[in-house]
Amino acid sequence: MKYNSLEFSENISYLISHGLLTTEDSEENKKYYSTIDDFSVKIDESEFHMYVTINDISEENS
Repeated sequence: MKYNSLEFSENISYLISHGLLTTEDSEENKKYYSTIDDFSVKIDESEFHMYVTINDISEENS
């Protein structure tokens, strides 16, 4: 499988824009963190349902 940096970048951007991934920049590199705390899947006959619990990632100011 060939690595396609454009496709990878688009996938990362998609996840970030939909709130499923967040980033933290450092001097050396960028770190990615999942915002998904939990998920479950339910299949009823021909329907597929996915339920996602998103972590509350925010900075608190004191």
